[in-house]
Amino acid sequence: MAVTRFGSGRAIHGSGVPPAPIARPSNNNSWEATLPVDPQIQAMLDRAAHLPGTHTLSVADARARYDALVKVLPPAAPVARVEERVIDGPGGPLTLRLYTPEGTGPFPVVVFFHGSGFVLCSLDTHDGMCRNLCGGAGALVVSVDYRLAPEHRFPAAPQDCLMATRWAAAHAAELGDDPTRIVVAGDSAGGNLAAVTALRIRDEGGPALVGQLLLYPATAHCSADMPSYAENAVGYGLTRATMEWFCGTMPIPRPPPIRTRRRWWHLISPACRPRWSRWRNTTRCATRGCAMPSGCSRRMCPRSCRAGTG
Repeated sequence: MAVTRFGSGRAIHGSGVPPAPIARPSNNNSWEATLPVDPQIQAMLDRAAHLPGTHTLSVADARARYDALVKVLPPAAPVARVEERVIDGPGGPLTLRLYTPEGTGPFPVVVFFHGSGFVLCSLDTHDGMCRNLCGGAGALVVSVDYRLAPEHRFPAAPQDCLMATRWAAAHAAELGDDPTRIVVAGDSAGGNLAAVTALRIRDEGGPALVGQLLLYPATAHCSADMPSYAENAVGYGLTRATMEWFCGTMPIPRPPPIRTRRRWWHLISPACRPRWSRWRNTTRCATRGCAMPSGCSRRMCPRSCRAGTG
């Protein structure tokens, strides 16, 4: 039976009529229909084909390249007002950019978290996306400038996103918006943060959400064993090598303090829990007083244990 695949990175079309499907065999030897890349997207990929891959750059150079892309993006939808607020975040000042649509409120609220591997991009790189979301949905969009890796370890980003969402709910009336219609949204890594924020809000006492808008969310653990890593390894902008670069750039999270370890357990992805499970019940390192996994064969700093030498 033929299946039309969406969300694979190739099913992108912006014209009124989607291109005709192209049939090819799938991994299980059955046939499925895949959509070719839209000509406009393909033209963008062709123009960028000569650039060095993100995985070959330093974090600073990769950020500079992504910031430069803002200059070549097409005009975005008009909005009534754009302003920035700085709130007290979990790790210091946290900047929010608010997009107000044309018309009369109260408006629904979309709290938006940008993507790019938890490492790259900013409020500016996703300014056009937020304007289009604001104008198209008729909603107040709150874009969150959460802390990035590798400078800031997990759980800095999800903590910022949760704080921003709660701030948006608490100040909705002040902003002229509807606190009963709040959605979290994000693309790629931002989709991950939106899903995490929704789960935490569900489990940690609100505020109530009415939905999630997850745009090609990175909700699975980085793994080269996934078929899509081979099927879409090159040719579609985001390559397998760049995904591996993102995963390698994010530092291994330090184990949380012993007194709060059980409280943090639910923040760890189930895919990552096997390597964290030994940290749930720990002892103290004899030399530095650090947390050690129970049963560790060497009485040394946990850095050595995380490197596989303990």
